[in-house]
Amino acid sequence: MMLGVNFPKITIVTVTYNAEQYLEQTIQSLLSQDYPNLEYIIIDGGSTDRTVDIIKHYEANLMYWISEPDGGMYHALQKGFEKATGDIMAWLNADDMYHAKALFNIANIFTALPTVQWLTGMNTLFDEQGRTVLVRRPHQRSWYDMFLTPQLHIQQESTFWRRELWEKAGGKVDTSLKYAGDFELWLRFFKHTRLFEVDTLIGGFRVREGQLSRLHQQEYGDECEYALQREREKLSFFDQCHLKTMQKIKLEIQNQGLTKDSIEKKEISIREIAQYPFKIIFDFQKKEFVLQGEIMSQIDELQHRMKTNHKNLGEYLHYLKNDHLFYPEVVVDVGVAFGTGEIYEVFPESTIVLVEPLEECSHYLDAIANRYEDVHIYKVAAAKKSQKLSFFVHPDLVGSSLYQESEGDVTDGECREVDAERLDVLCAEHVTGSRKVFLKIDVQGAELDVLAGYEKLLKNTEVIVLEVSLHPFFKHGPQLHEVIAYMHTKGYVVHGIFGFLHRPLDGALAQVDVAFVKQNGQFRQFSQFATSDQRGLLNQVMCSSKNNHHQFASNYSKIAFQQNFNALIHHIQELGALNASYLIYGHGAVGRTIQALIPDKIVAFIDQKSNELAKEIKKGGVYNPSNLSNIPFDKIIISVLGREEEIEHYLTQTLHVNQEKIIRLSV
Repeated sequence: MMLGVNFPKITIVTVTYNAEQYLEQTIQSLLSQDYPNLEYIIIDGGSTDRTVDIIKHYEANLMYWISEPDGGMYHALQKGFEKATGDIMAWLNADDMYHAKALFNIANIFTALPTVQWLTGMNTLFDEQGRTVLVRRPHQRSWYDMFLTPQLHIQQESTFWRRELWEKAGGKVDTSLKYAGDFELWLRFFKHTRLFEVDTLIGGFRVREGQLSRLHQQEYGDECEYALQREREKLSFFDQCHLKTMQKIKLEIQNQGLTKDSIEKKEISIREIAQYPFKIIFDFQKKEFVLQGEIMSQIDELQHRMKTNHKNLGEYLHYLKNDHLFYPEVVVDVGVAFGTGEIYEVFPESTIVLVEPLEECSHYLDAIANRYEDVHIYKVAAAKKSQKLSFFVHPDLVGSSLYQESEGDVTDGECREVDAERLDVLCAEHVTGSRKVFLKIDVQGAELDVLAGYEKLLKNTEVIVLEVSLHPFFKHGPQLHEVIAYMHTKGYVVHGIFGFLHRPLDGALAQVDVAFVKQNGQFRQFSQFATSDQRGLLNQVMCSSKNNHHQFASNYSKIAFQQNFNALIHHIQELGALNASYLIYGHGAVGRTIQALIPDKIVAFIDQKSNELAKEIKKGGVYNPSNLSNIPFDKIIISVLGREEEIEHYLTQTLHVNQEKIIRLSV
């Protein structure tokens, strides 16, 4: 028993029916652990063999047991969970077993890591004699993976969860299912939180003759599909898009013609969509379980969040998508010109509405339509009402406007007549019901005219990005303060500012992109500056020393370094997740850090300063790269920061290493 540890109550439910052959081994696998706060419940379905006698033999160790006819496994399981009072919950079937001290590991993890709501361990199999015959890592699973690869099961015997998650997910198993109740429960868990994996042995599945789960695999699969279909009918547009993107990437990875580098990039894209959490590993120095790769401390993360900025539209859109789970059904791009690629790339599954009056831009519009599935092009100007308007076409096209410039006719460009239409009329067939809209307007001074012709659809529009001037460049065109005031009357407030453009005349700020969101919408749900926990962290920093204010400012001066360092660590972890072996050029602090983070993937170090030639490779050895052909590797990581170009030139030109085999760390 571990001294000085708070042992949370763990509830285990076992369901039995004529299970005399293996039940005693199952019970002993639990009781032999001597876990001091175990709540064990057995629900028997009215067995006619020795099962009840075995249960009675151990009833002093049971919180509750009963033997009576029931409606099947999950009906019995629900009866057991209704009696449960534990903080942590799981079930163990009557022929499966837990590994030694598994419950102590579970208690340690859930106590030390409050962010972990449910977890699964290594997949293990027992044979009929109770021998461990297979151990393997579980497949990384996310809510999206459940739809795409439902056949890759989460091992129920190794899965535990907190009571609060159980209650959030409905507090019940689906008793209408006969075989796949576990799969359906995992689906509901995934709606609330991610599944953590732990590199330890928890429970195992016994493989034996006459096993129902093996005899009814087809029925299990059918019930999985039934559960998935129920979820498909409720999928948000955001989830539909992510599922489609993930499926497309997985199919592309199966394409035999892709290079390793392309496959790596696509695997990274999958991980970004799935948002797999860090793995739980045992730290032998701390003697406890920790989250592998959790680099940023809470204070560092807080400071990073406070200093986050979006330098351009693309970064802002990724922020909306990843941090706020925003994916509009409709994207409206007014003033397309050559195209706003970052919008379409971030939201490729949206209906894309392009509004551009310039005939010279037609081939750009057609190219966008050819690349994305649902694109609608309107070659008119967006205005207050349907009419003919004068349009001033600049030689560069992008400066063209319905308004004349303040400098005079010499800068206006060619004047031509174009058709104009209200934007809400153009978009009416695409923006129906509750479909959410992202609207971008870049019309060189005419943004308020466009908005005046869009009022009927503002109710559907969560985010509006406007390019706005800070100087009176256009006659009658609004300036920044006027646009902000107008948007306020429509119920919108500033949410982000980026895309700074300075004028050549004197370097003064000339134009900015301003993102507006609904004042009472999904992006403005909180009015406070920070949570109470975050304020506590801020107070810790401010009060940590006599020079607290100076230290706090100093911490902010280190943000750039922290961000770069965390980016470096993240990059290395991504490389470690790939099926590749690496050489590291340079064996200083950065090189050794890489080796420490992904030791299994590092073959050796190489450095021109080394006199050691590669004959017999020793892991972690430093060798001269001139003998590179004797060292087996997939890629070379350049760890000497600041000399990347020089080293890359040496590798490609002198040693003739393929460019695709060289990895530069973006720091």
